[in-house]
Amino acid sequence: MPPAKLSETVKLILENAKLQLGDAEFTKEEAEVIWGGSKAAKVSELTDTQLLQFALINAHNNVAVLLAELETFKAAKQPNRQARRLSR
Repeated sequence: MPPAKLSETVKLILENAKLQLGDAEFTKEEAEVIWGGSKAAKVSELTDTQLLQFALINAHNNVAVLLAELETFKAAKQPNRQARRLSR
């Protein structure tokens, strides 16, 4: 089955990732987890499919971190019941 056709926007995102992270290396273990690879590789060596898998995992992790930070911010911003009573 041929790979899915990528939009121009996705191609630009992948090219930018290769430019920014091209020398970054994945260990054999990271390659196995991210794209099912069996050897270490640099970002610049990845296929579009492998790079998409990395980008998806990376985006997911970034969103999870941002959501956790947002929850921490919300919790810190909300005074507890006793603090609200004292401020009246």
